[in-house]
Amino acid sequence: MKQDPRSFFIPWCRKPYRKITIEDVKYVLSSHYQDSPYDPYGAEGDHHCRRAFRTIGINRTSQTAILQLRPNQPQETTGIQWLSYGSMPYNTAVPFFTQVSTTPDYFASTTDKVATDSFYWANRLIAGLADAHFSSHVGDLDDYQETTMAWGHEMIGRVDQALARGEDVDFEAENQAMSDKVQEATDQLLEKVLLDASNLMTNHFSLSD
Repeated sequence: MKQDPRSFFIPWCRKPYRKITIEDVKYVLSSHYQDSPYDPYGAEGDHHCRRAFRTIGINRTSQTAILQLRPNQPQETTGIQWLSYGSMPYNTAVPFFTQVSTTPDYFASTTDKVATDSFYWANRLIAGLADAHFSSHVGDLDDYQETTMAWGHEMIGRVDQALARGEDVDFEAENQAMSDKVQEATDQLLEKVLLDASNLMTNHFSLSD
């Protein structure tokens, strides 16, 4: 039976046909009714449909944490915290080991001042620039999310293997390295989105100006 947000009989819950991944959780929390008439960024439906329902991934989201518990792993890596700052359709989820006493400055040092050396503000800037031209930026956003989350899985897998071999692991150093890679990727995305948004400005011209 086909259902939509107005249906009277919507299942309270459903059993998934496979194990839920971090990417699945990120996708749901980023939901804006993709591929439906209710998508505010979509081409289906009309203005009324696209603004009829509140999406999950809204502009006012400040911080999201996805807590991954792995009871089959050593105590040091049982808990992984995936962090996302800003509006979920525009950001990524970054994993950190939790058996630490410090957090990388890029994630920990958010002030009232807008600055690109803050993961929170960088994502807010990307969202603010990309929103008006979402279809022009969605490919870059998808690439950014897939690449950075793949880095996260690679880090976790590599540390798991090191611990299995009895090696010592500096978890704070691993978190810092992950933060540094994500910061570089986020800066590159911001630069690309800014360039594209500038070329789509209302006062743009051509014919050599």
